[in-house]
Amino acid sequence: MSSAAVASIPQWHAQHLSNTAWAYAKLSFTDGPLMQAIASAANPLIVDFNTQDLATTAWAFASVRIADTPLMKAISSEALIKISQFTPQNLTNPAWACATISDLDEPLLTAISAAALRTIGEFQSQNISNTLWALATVEFLDLPLLQALSAQAQPRLSQFIPQELSNTAWAIAKLSVNDLSLLEAIVGSAVMRLTSLCSQDFSSIAWSMAKLGLWSEPLMSAISAASIRLMSTFGPQDIASTSWSYASLAFADLPLFQSISAAARFKLSDGMCSAFSAQDLTNTAWAFASVEVIDTPLMQAISAPSLLRLTDFAPQNLTNIAWS
Repeated sequence: MSSAAVASIPQWHAQHLSNTAWAYAKLSFTDGPLMQAIASAANPLIVDFNTQDLATTAWAFASVRIADTPLMKAISSEALIKISQFTPQNLTNPAWACATISDLDEPLLTAISAAALRTIGEFQSQNISNTLWALATVEFLDLPLLQALSAQAQPRLSQFIPQELSNTAWAIAKLSVNDLSLLEAIVGSAVMRLTSLCSQDFSSIAWSMAKLGLWSEPLMSAISAASIRLMSTFGPQDIASTSWSYASLAFADLPLFQSISAAARFKLSDGMCSAFSAQDLTNTAWAFASVEVIDTPLMQAISAPSLLRLTDFAPQNLTNIAWS
């Protein structure tokens, strides 16, 4: 199908290009030649793209992780001209695309921020969460917009799906937005829906609490109990982040740390050593030492891959793992 599409692309209009890119991205089907042909055809037609076409095309290419620089620059330039016509969803998609392909397009993000402030009352949960996540991912700090998004989020938290809750918590912590009221409300909402959360949700929320210094024994105990039940699904980053978070808050939950140890040792001995970054290994070792949970088998399991990858360790990581 895609080969036939590639042959006919030169005759396509803007909406055909945008819709096809969207369809393949929605199916998580990465067809390099097709997407390249769409990008080549879209560039000279970019002035014909309406706001929906621009937003959808940016989202589609970022979704399949194709960073076509000429196309993204063309979309950005045209979006700046038409920014006043963008709906909240159309504003969110280009911001999300910039973050996903690690493109800090400051002029576009500045324009999106200004437009978002004008339409903030129309933002739904997904718009709020994705915009915050995008700004945090590229570390674009726009305090008025962050405050407006936070204010919109709190009364709507019951409408947020679990991933939106965890992404919002992670974003405000990443940008050091000291809105403990919002974070506590997010955690409370998450605790009410523990069975719907996944391992990444738990680790992100715990990390956010530690980063902003939110101490709440009932909330941390609830997250700990739920994390233990799901520990077999935790990846290396989730393991490291959760252990670091609890240690940073000096919350030495022994059953949680025992569960983390078992999961980490299994993954480190099951051919997944390379999945642990130097930061993951360091944070896990530091966390156990920090809360004085002596676990010799875990430290030995961490030491082996660390010795083989010392060149990957930053000076601070070397210091922390040696201290541990």
